[in-house]
Amino acid sequence: MEVTPAHHQPAGVLHGGATAALAETVGSSAAAIFSKKENQILRGVELSINHVRGISEGFVFAKAVPIHMGRTMQLWKISIY
Repeated sequence: MEVTPAHHQPAGVLHGGATAALAETVGSSAAAIFSKKENQILRGVELSINHVRGISEGFVFAKAVPIHMGRTMQLWKISIY
């Protein structure tokens, strides 16, 4: 995702809500790709985000790694760098 001033919070760095939206999008997309049932409706259950470092310009990338792939629940670790 490209980081522009439109994505900044008042301190001039990427807004946490934009980071959360990216994480939710990547996690939901990964869950849909690896879902074992056709036409299954998927929903996000929880987000927990730790902001380690801010960025004011450039690009951020997200990587989804499965932690648990159960019958009715999936758990993904989303790293944004």
